[in-house]
Amino acid sequence: MNITCRIFLSTALSLGALACSKSSDEAKAPERLQEASTITLAELDNLKVDVAEGTEPNKMGGELMIMSMDESFTVGPVSSSTPATLDDAKKIAGEEKGTAIKSGSLDDGWWISYQAPSSLGESFYLKVRREMAGKSYICQTSVGHKSLRDGALAACKSLRP
Repeated sequence: MNITCRIFLSTALSLGALACSKSSDEAKAPERLQEASTITLAELDNLKVDVAEGTEPNKMGGELMIMSMDESFTVGPVSSSTPATLDDAKKIAGEEKGTAIKSGSLDDGWWISYQAPSSLGESFYLKVRREMAGKSYICQTSVGHKSLRDGALAACKSLRP
């Protein structure tokens, strides 16, 4: 491998590590790597969500997967395995040996985030349950970088009819 390729790869890896290592306070939206824009989720009753510009949702079963440099999550109707209450979600976090557990209430639901060991190392988890237009939705993620989880939290909080 020539020196130009090594420098390029080293720079790309360093920038990627820096972007993924930025910490953020969960009460505030994390610093974005890309401009935000609003997209309409036609498959989910035309709900709207703010995500990185140019991001398109991909169908994944009955949910939509949304991935960018700023956020990574799925959103869809709740299922029988979705925690019904914040207390139920906290119980699950405890069973998964969750640490750094944070949670909050929304006007139309709740959210919980935590980190826990996984088969890939430490993972960052998020569940956001929302009740909108008479329907229940779950927005969730399990990722290897806190910045992606924090971006997902900001996006999930922006979900609206």
